[in-house]
Amino acid sequence: MQGEGSDAPRGLSSIHLTLYNVPTDVRQLEPGLTSPPPGASFGPNVHGLDQPYAGPHTHGMSKHAYHLQVFALDTRLPVNPGVRIEALVDAMSGHVLASGELVGQASMAGTAP
Repeated sequence: MQGEGSDAPRGLSSIHLTLYNVPTDVRQLEPGLTSPPPGASFGPNVHGLDQPYAGPHTHGMSKHAYHLQVFALDTRLPVNPGVRIEALVDAMSGHVLASGELVGQASMAGTAP
């Protein structure tokens, strides 16, 4: 699972959450997720490697798109607290059974049109 803001300055993206090896019986994640569900691991985000959910933090009045991507895999990924996103993507190659994406919009409080 990955949460990503795609409207970061200079056209860059910023990853707010990477969570992998989520067990199949997990049906929801707690608000303000600070520790992964048992069996799952955090990956990298805007705060570094092996980090909890960073949440969207818009820096202006314009709306920003936030993408939540979910992938169902036929394997577990190698657990490594220092894993980088590129290594996770490479490890997923050939193992994606299904995927989905939800895109939301956010802006600073009181500024959404």
